Amino acid sequence: MSALNQSLKLMLQRLTEKVARANSIQHSGGKVVAEDWAELYQLENEARAILETASQPAAKPRVLILVKGGVADYVCDDGVDVEIFDRDNYDADPEETGGVPRHYADLATPIDVPANEGEEEVGLPVVLTPAANQASSVVAVGYWDSQAYNPDGEHGKEKSFLIEIADQRESSGQLYIDVASVEGNVDDMMCATIEINRLPGSKDDVQCLHLHFDGSNLAASFFKQGDKFIIRPETNVSIRDTVLPNGEQGWILE
Repeated sequence: MSALNQSLKLMLQRLTEKVARANSIQHSGGKVVAEDWAELYQLENEARAILETASQPAAKPRVLILVKGGVADYVCDDGVDVEIFDRDNYDADPEETGGVPRHYADLATPIDVPANEGEEEVGLPVVLTPAANQASSVVAVGYWDSQAYNPDGEHGKEKSFLIEIADQRESSGQLYIDVASVEGNVDDMMCATIEINRLPGSKDDVQCLHLHFDGSNLAASFFKQGDKFIIRPETNVSIRDTVLPNGEQGWILE
């Protein structure tokens, strides 16, 4: 998914939520407050900015390769998939050096570079597939205290989830974080948006976190106020008590 498509998807997601909220308020006999209209106006401006970006030529991804003393290194734009193959090391010890990842096979075969046919690759859900020129990154992750990160952690090195970060801080002042399993079940996605927002009825700028059930349904917004958080559940979202497996109290948003 390109950076433009990602921005459009997220903007349309928020616009759909806001329109649904306004419709729900009106159908229940309530009144859409000025803050909701202001957010709709902001979304309109974002849509116009995206359309303006779409009319501009897309920048090509850049890779700068530095060779010094026979050693190659590189720097590149975010999201660019770069692989360096050392033919000398491979000829000296093929088993230790290995080939390139198998998704490079179509590029590697014509120039006689071996690809690792047997290696397993993490399959990216469609919603978390990065393009070369988008300001986002996708990383496979597992349980934070497993042996994937800590030699003394819990057994197992599986990285069965993906975290994508889409950085829109320069264009809209927002940061988007999506978490999904490698199987790509969109219903199991957890999405969060971090931005500066305002409490309904207030003109004070505060830190805000929007937490989504999935890629399209908002669960609640969390506003920072001093050393506290104010929770604003979305329309028709409820909070109920629950008991955690260790006996502690918790709450469920549904």
